[in-house]
Amino acid sequence: MAGLTGKTLDHYRLIEQVGQGGMATVYRAQDIRTLNEIALKVLSPTISGDKRFVRRFRREAGLVVRLKHPNIVPVLDYGEANGMVYLVMPYIQGSTLSDHIRTKQLSAENVLRWTDEIAQALDFAHQQGIIHRDIKPSNVIISKSGQALLTDFGLARMADQSSTLTGSMLMGTPAFISPEQGRGQELDHRSDQYAFGILLFQILTGQLPFDGDNPMATVLKHLQDPVPRLRSINARIPQTVENIVLKSLAKNPENRFESVAELNRLFQAAMRGKPIPDIDLPTETLPGGAVRASLESPAPTALASSSRPRWFAPALIAVFLIAVLSIATALSGRENPNSPTPIPATFAAEASPVIDEPAAISLPSPTPQPTAVLPIQSADCPGISLIWLPPQGNQAQWLLDNLSGESLSLQDLEELRWPTANGDLQRILLGDTIIWGREEQSEGAWLENTPRSLPPQTSLTLTLEFTWEAGQTGYAMNIIFNTGCRLGGSW
Repeated sequence: MAGLTGKTLDHYRLIEQVGQGGMATVYRAQDIRTLNEIALKVLSPTISGDKRFVRRFRREAGLVVRLKHPNIVPVLDYGEANGMVYLVMPYIQGSTLSDHIRTKQLSAENVLRWTDEIAQALDFAHQQGIIHRDIKPSNVIISKSGQALLTDFGLARMADQSSTLTGSMLMGTPAFISPEQGRGQELDHRSDQYAFGILLFQILTGQLPFDGDNPMATVLKHLQDPVPRLRSINARIPQTVENIVLKSLAKNPENRFESVAELNRLFQAAMRGKPIPDIDLPTETLPGGAVRASLESPAPTALASSSRPRWFAPALIAVFLIAVLSIATALSGRENPNSPTPIPATFAAEASPVIDEPAAISLPSPTPQPTAVLPIQSADCPGISLIWLPPQGNQAQWLLDNLSGESLSLQDLEELRWPTANGDLQRILLGDTIIWGREEQSEGAWLENTPRSLPPQTSLTLTLEFTWEAGQTGYAMNIIFNTGCRLGGSW
């Protein structure tokens, strides 16, 4: 991998190595066709040499390419060259959240903004049925404009499917791994929520909740040990904030929040000193029958006292934020994420707030996102999934994923409803092939002698192209295959 500098993969010339991790090496590169500067992530030969991984890579990378959000580093292209598998991303000059934590370059305003942006990116991906699997500060890039960007979507999932690595490598970072991920169980969006909760714990306290002598010891702590009280590390943390973080770190995914969006909404409010509903903290039983005391309901704190003036709690929280965040130290996500960092037992009471009131912090309004749509499947169509993708201009898109062992052919598409604002349907494409179209005044027809096949172990986009910009919702349809199975739903 070290000898790739100066070489060319396809039409990308590698200029210099700028980063390296367990699964990939990152190069600053140039697209020799456009002369644009990009970042090229070349995956480790250990995993890219596995045929099973390469098949999974083609399918998963196609999904990640379509994951477009202001706070997600987009994947522009992907491919294979000279026996190496790579991903192409924009070259973003900046630092990582890990750098800011380690060097104490955190302000209350930045913490609220960055955690909000990370949560919005995660929630958007979860709505598309995509989970990250490796949330940690080193996977959050802070651009020069101060925007938080989440990177490496799908990479851990691709590697997790590699037969070469099964049983020999743990995908994910031990310090941020969820209990279910540590057990090798099937994961959903709540695993990402757990890792995000670890990230919040680290930002607020300056240390990680679990630290073992080796990676497996750290994973076992996630499985068995109670989560330390944040207020035992720093008593200035408001009880409401501690409760929110503890709930996100429940051992049982069923006891966490319904979504990262719900977690974020309550966290942002609690950090500003706003009233929030009571947090239901379950008592969980650990192996051996020990009760997880850290999730028992806490006693009221001084912040809840009715004898305090109304301005007292927000003002104290402002001082708390600046005091905590100005000295919070943490672990380097790039070097040794499990090594402990000493944290002072107390904080200077005379710390000067950067802002007068938490309410003075102004964050951008959350970007409205469409209703969550999970992959649609049917017992009549085993191995086939229909996944909603964000509209692109005048195109509404879905992904047809054929994990069955046989080739299928799309026979018909039954229209149940289109948004009227989209205008007339002009074309239907399967992948890059136009399979249905209309002339200026025609009703539209399936094109003859046009292949509509979906080979086994492949994914193709199904695109509806309208006269005007495609709407986010209001669709309902059935896709009918040559086997007679019907797959469809509403969006």
